[in-house]
Amino acid sequence: MRRAVWLVAPSVMALIAACSSPGAGGSDAGTGTGPDGGTPGADGSTPGTDGSTPGPDGGTDGGKPTSANLKLTAATLANVGRKGIDLQISLTGTDAKGRTSSAHLSFLDASDNEITAFDTNWDGVADATERRAFFDTSASGKTSFTSTITFPGILTRVANIEKVKISLQDATNARSNELVATLSRQTQGEENDPCDTKMITSRCAPGLSCAGSPATCQAGVAPQFNGVAYYNGPRGPVMLFRGNEPDQDMGNIDVEFLDGAGNPVAIDLNNDGNMTSAFSIDAKASSAASATFFLQNDPAAGFETMVPKIRATPRDLFGHTGNAVIAAVTTAPVKGVGQACDPYGFDACTGGNLCAPGFPGATNTCTSGASLRTTACTASVKLDTSKTTLTAYGRTQGVSLWEPPSGCVTGDATGRPEGIISLHVAAATPKLTLTTALPETEFDTAIYLVPGCAASGASALGCNDDTQGFSSTLVLNNVPAGDYTIVVEAVSRTGGIFGVNVKLD
Repeated sequence: MRRAVWLVAPSVMALIAACSSPGAGGSDAGTGTGPDGGTPGADGSTPGTDGSTPGPDGGTDGGKPTSANLKLTAATLANVGRKGIDLQISLTGTDAKGRTSSAHLSFLDASDNEITAFDTNWDGVADATERRAFFDTSASGKTSFTSTITFPGILTRVANIEKVKISLQDATNARSNELVATLSRQTQGEENDPCDTKMITSRCAPGLSCAGSPATCQAGVAPQFNGVAYYNGPRGPVMLFRGNEPDQDMGNIDVEFLDGAGNPVAIDLNNDGNMTSAFSIDAKASSAASATFFLQNDPAAGFETMVPKIRATPRDLFGHTGNAVIAAVTTAPVKGVGQACDPYGFDACTGGNLCAPGFPGATNTCTSGASLRTTACTASVKLDTSKTTLTAYGRTQGVSLWEPPSGCVTGDATGRPEGIISLHVAAATPKLTLTTALPETEFDTAIYLVPGCAASGASALGCNDDTQGFSSTLVLNNVPAGDYTIVVEAVSRTGGIFGVNVKLD
């Protein structure tokens, strides 16, 4: 896979900088710094340092910083989603300083014992009973808020969660009062039973749809395409598939090989003497969190010559098949600066222009990539190596502004979203270590360092992918003084929240 197959959010978000070891992380981060740590970010967020000392208006409680500005007034815990395996915490609180977008929490079992539920160093083994988790949507700048924190799929890994113990945690690491919420279980409806179309309080049994007014569980429906393209571009052939799957149970996309006249054609895909006239693409993950799906497939160069046309059919897990669509290989339509564009890649921007901000539902236009990178670098958090240990948190999302250097990322994935941190190396250092092996990181990352605000990852001083689990650690020796950009690349399709630590030795 070479390009992002799932773009869900605006362009690169700036990061929250910290000058100590991080807490544990979760689902969102604000942008910029505030009155306790610098200039407010563009989105009104006001995070400051994230150290272990109390905030200026708080005391300590058993060694934990507390603040009279913070108050958690309500919290609930529920399993949600199409399969009922996601956990969602809803919380209501206040912060007189407007600098809270996270909470500190631990999960409890039926006997109120804390559960070792979190893998904080990406070694594949749960090692912690507590962590910090960011809100799904930043509340920075707000003095009162109702927010959610979502843990996708956690009940498949930790089945004995019954409660959550939670307090607000602001950008100074100060905490509020603590509440305990008991798990409210989502119900599963059979055919004709009432259901929740948002799949919060209830869901329909597998194979059924939640539809109608009032909504009831009904016979399942087939997925349907609303866009299929087969292009031959500068990086070789690419197939794009987009459509609707109301039941969120997408199975596969079946692709048949056709000649120029639309007749079946068989080819040797693997040079093993075996001829085949079709393949099936696993599309299960494409609709796991949405009633829409998008998938990209990148055949090997030359495939487009042997197979000038394809017939694609979407199929769900229960045998429902949607409309078949035939697509002939062609080139992507080209859009100029300022013209509307498609963030999924169904058209292409000219020259060095990019389709920004890069997520469905927004007004996307072809915009100068150079100007987008300059804006991102200007807005990014600035870290300075005059402090020996630095940590930052952020989210990768939106249009891809950089690409990892060739050969660094498994599968040569490109077009993925990234997050950046500006780093000033005050004096030449014999050893500089950058790592995403932190509790905040929730997706497959690659990390690389480029000089200044370089236009390309090809100029990187170094790059690393998957040192420990899906986390990345880059060690650089004899780094000259100067200004650099740390790029945290999403190797996974969606990206998400990450933490990155910078250390001098």
